[in-house]
Amino acid sequence: MTSKSYPISVVVTRDEVPDGGLAVTIDATEDERAAIARYLDSPSVLSMSARLTVTHWRGRGLAVRGTVDARIVQTCVVSLEPFENPVHEDVESFFAPDVAPRPEEETAEAAEIHDIDVEPLVHDRVDVGALVSEYLALGLDPYPRKPGAIFRNKAGNDEEEAKSGAFASLAALRDKHDEN
Repeated sequence: MTSKSYPISVVVTRDEVPDGGLAVTIDATEDERAAIARYLDSPSVLSMSARLTVTHWRGRGLAVRGTVDARIVQTCVVSLEPFENPVHEDVESFFAPDVAPRPEEETAEAAEIHDIDVEPLVHDRVDVGALVSEYLALGLDPYPRKPGAIFRNKAGNDEEEAKSGAFASLAALRDKHDEN
């Protein structure tokens, strides 16, 4: 992860993780929810929680698995009304020291690493708070639509729009071509 500023920071070092894994629970406070809303460009975040497990992975790496759940207020692209949109994201991310394997050490296990996304593990630390922020951003609907919202043209007649819309000229050309 880059040095970008995230609304939540919970740093876990490799040395903190026991052999059985480390459970990390994040329940966002009111101030953190406000920061998350600013980060997501959302009117508000009503709740946000994450249940994660950090484990050792492939020698010196770390794996973070779990879930992120939130209730986020978004603005409907049709009605421009705010509405509550639940977000549930499964988290699975892998971090490894930025060391390229030597060709003679390439094994079937090492080859599998190239099939998944692996983030660099810098200074044996991972910020699971930043990871949660990223998964929330990925889980948001980029074009949120309030349930039941219907787009109506100015006249309120969708058939009229179809007859006079952008493709009406093309349809007329097609009809003219079919007549010939």
